[in-house]
Amino acid sequence: MSRAETSLSRHIFAENFSGIVAQVADFLMSNGPKTMAMIGRGCRTSVVKVQRALRILIQHHFVTMLPSDTPIYRINNDAVLNLLRYPKYLQLVGQKLGVDAQVLVEQIIKCGELPVSKLLFICGAEILESNPSLSDDQLNQQISSLYVTVKMLAEFQFIIQSINLGKEEEPLSEAEKEAKNSTVDLSLFVVPNVTMNELIAQVKEQEKGNVSKFPDSDVYFKVNLKKFQEALRNQLVLKALERKYKPMVDPKLFEIIVDLGFAKHPWEKESIPVSVNEVADIIRKAIGDSPIIKYIDEHFDILEQDPLRIFTKLGTNYGGQFVFSMKEVFTHIMWSTIERTVTDRHGYHAARIFRLIKENKFVEQERIQELGMIPAKEAKHLTYKLVNDRFVVVKEVRKSYSVGGIPGKIAFLFHVDLNQVVLALMESCYKSMVNCKTRQRKEWLKNSQLLRKEDRINRILAKMQSQQCTEEQMSEIQELITPPERAVLMRHEAKTTTLMSGVMHLDETIFIIQMYLFYNQKKPPPKSGRNRQKQNVIE
Repeated sequence: MSRAETSLSRHIFAENFSGIVAQVADFLMSNGPKTMAMIGRGCRTSVVKVQRALRILIQHHFVTMLPSDTPIYRINNDAVLNLLRYPKYLQLVGQKLGVDAQVLVEQIIKCGELPVSKLLFICGAEILESNPSLSDDQLNQQISSLYVTVKMLAEFQFIIQSINLGKEEEPLSEAEKEAKNSTVDLSLFVVPNVTMNELIAQVKEQEKGNVSKFPDSDVYFKVNLKKFQEALRNQLVLKALERKYKPMVDPKLFEIIVDLGFAKHPWEKESIPVSVNEVADIIRKAIGDSPIIKYIDEHFDILEQDPLRIFTKLGTNYGGQFVFSMKEVFTHIMWSTIERTVTDRHGYHAARIFRLIKENKFVEQERIQELGMIPAKEAKHLTYKLVNDRFVVVKEVRKSYSVGGIPGKIAFLFHVDLNQVVLALMESCYKSMVNCKTRQRKEWLKNSQLLRKEDRINRILAKMQSQQCTEEQMSEIQELITPPERAVLMRHEAKTTTLMSGVMHLDETIFIIQMYLFYNQKKPPPKSGRNRQKQNVIE
């Protein structure tokens, strides 16, 4: 883990947790895997408090326990960074399954993991608290609807049973890892039965504190981050394909190809062969006779003839069989992201020089200014800026060799090492995100008193509105915030919105880089970190 990544993880965790929990997590991020006694000495607190903090961290899958005689605890950095993507995950599940699914997933995220009965109990108690006049039938109907939504979440694999809580998995061979990643244990998505009458009775008796043990208390469910990242990946790919091909190819075609090709093995580099007839049948069943079916052969011809080679034709059986390459897609997305970054930092002339070096593999300085049609001084200045930012690499090559051992002339060739550029860009994204988080914190501290005052006034206004107070009375309360203070609040909101937008764009770039590295370096998909290779623990 790099220093910038560690710093970012500490900022993210400090925003979501506090007290001894944040202190223990910060210690593990800074010092690596440690035993409980070491954590207690490092945090200067009792082992009992450390134990409670570790219990919370393990429940939320931020810490895993390495198998040894003395338990060693390691921070799960991928899970900490995933905190940034939870709003996107909630938006995804809300678009696919509705608001109830979004509420349920949010509750699971808050608790880390919990049984289905406990989840329904918490949601039922919130429903009853917001509307105490609900009858038993109405409450039964709402909780039953939530139970159906839980089953749908499990069916779409957005939630999964939690096994081996907090324990690091044993190391597997490459063949075992490949077999494990390519198969899905469907028994982990089975939702246990819940007796609604008993559950509603417990919700009603909540105020009396008479909550009995739930029958499925041993079956815990958690958010399936792997599935959410698969959905996020598909959304990103489909948007990129739509931007490129929308005038020529219907976007619905890409969605069907991705769903069919990666249904069984979602993290393979290439899809299984998808036939034209199979795609046409699905479109016909979904929307009936459509112009897409009439011109479907022409659509696939356009995709096959594209020089990017994202789609490859294997044969003519069943109207033609095509393979979709996820590796090629993310390689092209990565190149586009890098070119956009170069343009934003150094301008269009620098982006032209970068593309020129990329296309010609190895180029001398004089050749750059000739092909790029840029003045020599500006071309040299921009080229060395690209070298300084690690977008371009310089390689020394001798032009001639002499028999007597006298060194010949040396040529300096510029070329692009994509893997090096990607790693440098990821490090830059981490540093930029840390800067955004630091600036957000400073802006909040700067205006904290005014923000608290606004919050108090808003609560008073909400209470007055519920009591049906007059507009004159409410306007008097609103005038407690003076015009200069409102101007400060507006500036604060504008700055915060800009910084949040920057964080979202940086996170999207980091996700693209993670996907590119996965498909090009044979690493497991970025998830909660349970299948990652173990790092060296302690000397």
